[in-house]
Amino acid sequence: MKHTAKLTACLLTMALTACNAAPQDVPASQTTAEPPAAAAQAILSPVYTTWGASVGKECVYSAMNIDDAGQYYATSIDFATGEQRILCTKSGCTHSDGNCPAYMTSIQDGCVPVSALLPTDDRLYWIVDGRHNDSDGAYVDVSNADGSDRRRVAEGDTLPDLTDVYVWYTDGTGLYGIVRSYGEICGLHIDESGVVSFFDHDLPDGEDYFAVGCWQDKIVLQHSGGYVQQPLNPAGDAATDEELRAWLAADEQAQNEQTKTLCLLDTAGNLTVTDMSWTGADGNVQLVNNGAAYVLNESGQVMKLDLSAGTAATRRLDLQGTLQYSIAGTATFDGWIPVTVRNDSEGVLNPETGAYTPLPTTWLKDQAVERSPFVVAASDTMLLVQYGEVYYTANGIGPDGIPHSSTTCRGEYGIIPVTDYLAGSQDWVQVTLQGRDLV
Repeated sequence: MKHTAKLTACLLTMALTACNAAPQDVPASQTTAEPPAAAAQAILSPVYTTWGASVGKECVYSAMNIDDAGQYYATSIDFATGEQRILCTKSGCTHSDGNCPAYMTSIQDGCVPVSALLPTDDRLYWIVDGRHNDSDGAYVDVSNADGSDRRRVAEGDTLPDLTDVYVWYTDGTGLYGIVRSYGEICGLHIDESGVVSFFDHDLPDGEDYFAVGCWQDKIVLQHSGGYVQQPLNPAGDAATDEELRAWLAADEQAQNEQTKTLCLLDTAGNLTVTDMSWTGADGNVQLVNNGAAYVLNESGQVMKLDLSAGTAATRRLDLQGTLQYSIAGTATFDGWIPVTVRNDSEGVLNPETGAYTPLPTTWLKDQAVERSPFVVAASDTMLLVQYGEVYYTANGIGPDGIPHSSTTCRGEYGIIPVTDYLAGSQDWVQVTLQGRDLV
């Protein structure tokens, strides 16, 4: 599943940087204007979910393979103790099958369904979708924060592809998300009454929208107009190395010249196309915070887009190297973006101040690459981080019925306040898992 997450990240990065059609006219149903003034509506905040985990008010929630049998159950991890518990109040329950109140889904034919737990102010939403790999169906449940009073609000193929939502937004009473699929995007609203689409928009080939944050009652979208991808001639394997390099260079230039625009979608379904635009060479929106969106590229150039004033200001950060940064949608916290400065270290970047804080390494990925604690889930105050990796030998039976063994690993996790993490502290609360690993 870790490999699946990496592949998904690569696909999302490609979606943000490359499109293959010419820019299209703005549909008549949209408006082009300065960003509107603050509306007297509920304020949205992001709910980040990685590997089915998210941060609530008093605990981390995680959909967890408890028994190594491929069955996923709803769990919580206490901030103070790090102890994970199954969200089940049934006396004498063995947590071994679908009769457990905390049961969510299971792996079928080796396929892993997407499952996540998403908290709002006092409710917990259970999301499962295995239709993309035929491992399970799809449903949305809601419960109290402790998992009690669980009830189903939607299920089946009437639901859009829930695996395509990487960041959800909440106004405290429900969830909002953007579902991107071939040829269209839709805005999804989930609350205790069910699931409805509050926005639908057809996408011509190459055109794309990507949710990058929220502001007031609006989801902030990055729109890519697309570009014309020239055919390789001679095509395919017949191309010489020089022809292929020339084609790749021309394609990269076309990507860098495509226009990207900031759009605002309110919870009533009204889409506003702002006058704030940039080119592909300028990068992508990596953070929306305190009324501003920050466009970042690998050279360290930051463009600050003021959502209230509708203005843009560009500066170049002195980072002593080029940046590698996560895709939009990965957990950010308190105005900081996890980045890596090549030939330097992993750390966090504050695009408003330009401050880059390298973080101490705590583990060796693949027993070779030094890594800093990796943020799995975040709020603006608390983080769930992976700070280590333990390798062990796993024994099993192969498809041919012959016993075999392999070397694998599991993560070590901790909970730590954001302020301590930014200070380089390693005084996290160690997490004690009910199962082997979060993924």
